[in-house]
Amino acid sequence: MVQSPRAVLSQLSVPESIAMTIGRSLMIFDVEGTLVESTGLTLRSWQETLQSFGFEFPLTILQRYSGQDPHDMLHELLPGPHVIRVLGRIIEMQGQRYREKYLPQVTAFPDVRTLFERVKRARRLIALATSSSADELDHYLSLLNVGDLVDAVACGDDVQRDKPDSALIEVALLRAGKVAPEEAVMIGDTPYDAIAAKHARVRAIGMLSGGFSRAELEASGCAAVYRDPSDLLAHHDETVRLRA
Repeated sequence: MVQSPRAVLSQLSVPESIAMTIGRSLMIFDVEGTLVESTGLTLRSWQETLQSFGFEFPLTILQRYSGQDPHDMLHELLPGPHVIRVLGRIIEMQGQRYREKYLPQVTAFPDVRTLFERVKRARRLIALATSSSADELDHYLSLLNVGDLVDAVACGDDVQRDKPDSALIEVALLRAGKVAPEEAVMIGDTPYDAIAAKHARVRAIGMLSGGFSRAELEASGCAAVYRDPSDLLAHHDETVRLRA
């Protein structure tokens, strides 16, 4: 049975679940672009929303900002004082457009549940750290069928700043039972995941599934880069040595 983020969080309040984390390592996964195929859909929703405000950007330009905090992205794309007046409206309309038009088109990458089962057999904890809203994350968990394997979640509703800010990762570390940063690895598909991990003093693994190159991910701090969840599953044992 798939558990919602709220159900997962309710279980984390049990003292016994916190005690079980002692001496165990944690794998923190981004979701969008890492576990579900949503990057192209998100970029199109941004492009259409910006067009509705009179701003034209090709997808190749928007790709550079994929995974970045939307406030930071818009300040870089739309320099000048006028952006402050429309920033909130743009973000709100993009979210609405994505949920209504594109969220139903998102699909899960293959082998995610098998990967998570392999992680659990190695007695490692699993957390999700995503800028998605709780409702969006509920939908992704239903697609992935991994809610029963997740020990902690941190989503966009929990923080004021998205990646590359480290807040999401820090919340995930806390909710997983105050896991030390050196006992964790962050897996994500953008340079902003890796930068956030660095700020949180956590090692990072990159995924090519979000449209960034191996060189870009490595330059942002990724200690290893894999194609997608299936490739990470095939090389799971290698991740043990990536703990700082």
